[in-house]
Amino acid sequence: VAGPRRITVYADLNCPFSYTLNQWLLQMRLSHLVDWQGVEHMVGLTKEQAQSEEEQSKLIEELERLEASAEESHVAVCRPEYRVNSQLALVALCRIERIWPERSVEVRELLFKAIWRDGLDIGDIEVINELLLPYNIGDLTHADTERAEVAARTNAWRNKGYDCIPMA
Repeated sequence: VAGPRRITVYADLNCPFSYTLNQWLLQMRLSHLVDWQGVEHMVGLTKEQAQSEEEQSKLIEELERLEASAEESHVAVCRPEYRVNSQLALVALCRIERIWPERSVEVRELLFKAIWRDGLDIGDIEVINELLLPYNIGDLTHADTERAEVAARTNAWRNKGYDCIPMA
C-alpha cells in the first residue's frame, strides 16, 4: 500500500498567498507532504520598483483578495512597507536545505514571518544575517551554487507555463 502522495509547490517568499499556504500547511500538519520549490516570481525587483505606485497598488490588491481566506485559515497577514526582493532569502533557504534539510521548514516559516508578520526586508543582507545567525550558514556573497539552484527552480517553474504562485 502506497503512503500519502507528495506534491511539489512552487512559491515565493515575497508572495502573501504563498505565505498563507505555507502557514495553513503547517497548521494542518501537512508540510511533510510538500516538496517546496522556492522561485523568484519577480526576478530583479528593486526597492524603487517595489515602492512605485503601480507595485504598491498590486500589493494592496493582492492583500485585499487574500483577506477572507487568510482570516478563514487564521493566518494574520500584515502589509510590509513594500514587496521585497526575495532572491537573497531564497539563496539562504537553499543553503539551509543543503546543510540542514531537517530545518528547512522552520527556516522557511521564519523567513515568511519576517516579511508578512514583522515587515522586514529579507532582501537586505544584514537582516538575513541577523535572522539566520543561529543557523551558521556562512557568507552568502559566495553562494553561486545556491543562486544557480534558485535560478534553475525559477526556470523550471516558468518552463511549465506558470506565471503565478503558489502553484502545485
